[in-house]
Amino acid sequence: MKLKELYEQGEYEEDNVNPWEDEYHARDTADTDTTTKELPEDLVSQYESRARSEMEAGGTIDIDHMLPTIAIVMSDGSKYFFQEHEAEEILSQIPDNIADEDFLLAQAQNW
Repeated sequence: MKLKELYEQGEYEEDNVNPWEDEYHARDTADTDTTTKELPEDLVSQYESRARSEMEAGGTIDIDHMLPTIAIVMSDGSKYFFQEHEAEEILSQIPDNIADEDFLLAQAQNW
């Protein structure tokens, strides 16, 4: 069942949003040909703030969409590297209304 259907039936709870999981947890906006995933604006602000704090503390992220690869170094020294299919899967789950870097840096704080 799509998020839109859950929302229309009153079974969608915004407090349980976890966009990393799947489309059930992201805001689903269906057009005739496309479906987009969007975070609620308050979560976008929180993610951007967390990412900015991480970068100010020394965290870095490098995303190459061509290969694709994702390289993240957190301010605590933790390192994450994803490539090919794994990177494609991660990038496909990023909501449309937030920068890839902001979303992944905020998410990586919980890995």
